[in-house]
Amino acid sequence: MALLKVDDLTISFHSRTGVLKAVDSVSFELDPGQTLGIVGESGSGKSVLCYSLLGLLPSPPARIENGHAMFNGMDLLALPKNRLRAIRGNRIGMVFQDPMTSLNPYLSIGNQVIEPLCLHRMVSRKSAWTMAIQALEEVGLNHPVRLMDHYPHQLSGGMRQRVMIAMALINKPEILIADEPTTALDVTIQAQILELIRKLQREKNITVIFVSHDLGVIAGIADLVLVMQQGRIVEHGTANGIFQHPQHPYTRNLLASIPAGTKPHGYDAANRNQANVLLSVQHLKTWYNDDDSLLGGRADHTVKAVDDVTFEVYRGETLGLVGESGSGKSTLGRSIMRLVEIHDGAITLNNQDLAGLTPRQLKLARHNMQMVFQDPYASLNPRMTIFDTLAEAARIRDRMSDKDLMIEVLRLMNDVGLDPGQIRKYPHEFSGGQRQRIAIARALALKPRLIIADEPVSALDVTIQSQILELLLDLVRKHGLTMIFVSHDLSVIRYISDRTAVMYQGRIVELDETEIVFNHPKHPYTQTLLSAISITDPAGQIRIRGEVTAPA
Repeated sequence: MALLKVDDLTISFHSRTGVLKAVDSVSFELDPGQTLGIVGESGSGKSVLCYSLLGLLPSPPARIENGHAMFNGMDLLALPKNRLRAIRGNRIGMVFQDPMTSLNPYLSIGNQVIEPLCLHRMVSRKSAWTMAIQALEEVGLNHPVRLMDHYPHQLSGGMRQRVMIAMALINKPEILIADEPTTALDVTIQAQILELIRKLQREKNITVIFVSHDLGVIAGIADLVLVMQQGRIVEHGTANGIFQHPQHPYTRNLLASIPAGTKPHGYDAANRNQANVLLSVQHLKTWYNDDDSLLGGRADHTVKAVDDVTFEVYRGETLGLVGESGSGKSTLGRSIMRLVEIHDGAITLNNQDLAGLTPRQLKLARHNMQMVFQDPYASLNPRMTIFDTLAEAARIRDRMSDKDLMIEVLRLMNDVGLDPGQIRKYPHEFSGGQRQRIAIARALALKPRLIIADEPVSALDVTIQSQILELLLDLVRKHGLTMIFVSHDLSVIRYISDRTAVMYQGRIVELDETEIVFNHPKHPYTQTLLSAISITDPAGQIRIRGEVTAPA
C-alpha cells in the first residue's frame, strides 16, 4: 500500500496581474522505503508541490484549487492547522535548501536540534540533549558535544546542512522531504551529504522525496523520477529508465545541456611562449588578519587566503581555476583585479606591473581587465536601466556622441544574445540568465584583454548554464579574449578551459592541460574532487567517504 498518494493536485498563485498555475494536475504514489527524485528547472513547480504537503505555502496568494495528498489515511491538504503541525517535523521531516537562512542565528545548535523532540515527544530537556548529541554523531559531525554550544555562523555550509538533516530525522519520520539540499555545496561536500542521506535511508527505512535541478544528483539517489516543466509532470519512471531512455523532449534537452567532454576548440600549444604571456602572477600572497573579528576568531590569527601563488596565462587562452569554498580561488581573482589588498608578490598584465600602481593608475589599468561576478543581481545597479549600465561602461573607454553610444549599446546587446528592444528595462525585469548576459556585456564594453569570470553559472539552471557557457566560448573566439574561469564545478571547467589550475588551502596544487588534469590527476586533492563528480548514470555513480581537510 502506498505511504503517500498525491492525486490531481493543482495549485495557483493569485495576484493583481492574474493567476499563475504553479502545479497543474500532478499525481504520483510513493511506497515505504522508496526515494522519489523530482527534477526540473526553476519555476517548474517542484518546491511548491513539496511545500503544499506540509502547509508551508503562503496563503494568499497561493491557493490549492484541487486534489488530495493521502498520507496514512489522512488528506494532508484538508487537515486543520493543529493536526498538520503535529505531523510536520514529526512524521514528515523537511530539509531546506539554505541552512544558513533556515537555522535560527540567535539559538545555539543544541537548542535548535532538541526543539522537535521537546515539541512532539514531550521528552525532558536533559534526555533531549543526549538524543541530540547522538543525532549529530549519526549525521557524521565530529565533536558533537562541543558543537551543541556553537551557533550556525560558526559552522561550514556542509556542517550546517548536516545539522538540518539531524533536526529533520531526530523524531524518526516516515517521510523526509529534501528541497535542493546540496545546491549551494561544494562537490565533495555534496557527495558526502548524498551518501549520508542514502545511508540513513537504508538504516531507518525512510521514504525520501528529493528535489533538485541537478540531474547527476537525482541519478545518484533516486529510485523513481518525476520530471516537471511549467507545473506539469512531463515524464515519470525509474531512474534507469529516465536517464538511459528519456522519452520527452524536455527531459532530453535537460540531459543534453549538461556540460560533457572537452572544450570544442582547443588552444594551440605553440602560442605558449614568453612573448605571448598576457598575465604573470609571481609569488602572490593575500593574507587576512582576523584580530578584530566579531565571529570568535583567535586574536592575531592570519588567514592565508592566497599563499605564494605563481602562474602565467597566455593570450587567447582560458585558464580554469577550480577548488572548493575557502580554497582561495575567488580571492585570487579579486587580487589580480586589485579589488583586495595583496600582502606580497607581483602581478603583471600586458607588461604593466599592477601591484605598484596608484589608485588613479589602477583605474586606467582596469580598462584592460574586467570581472564577471557570481551574482549579477547584486553586481548590477537596480536603479539603472540596461542602457545606462552599458553606456556608462562604454563612456569610460571612449568619448562618443549619443548616436554612436546607442550604436555601441545595441552592438553589445546583440553580442550577448539579448533583445535590443529591452535596453530601457531594469535588472529586476530580467531572468537570472539574462542578467548574467548583461553583466558579460558590461565587462565587454571596455574591450578588455582579460576577463575574470567568478562562478558565473553556479546559480543558474542547467539549460541556462549551457547557454552562458556557449556564449562565453563564442565571445572568446570572436574578440580574442583571454579568460580566467573560476568554478567549483569540474564538468564546467573541463568544457570551457584549455588549462586547469586546482587550488587548495590558498595554493595551486596542480596546473596542467585540462585533459591531463582530468585523465591523469597527480595530487590526492584533485583525485578526490574528480571522484565526487555527479554523473547522470545511476549505475556509474562513484561514492566518496571521509572528510576533506577543511581550510582553516
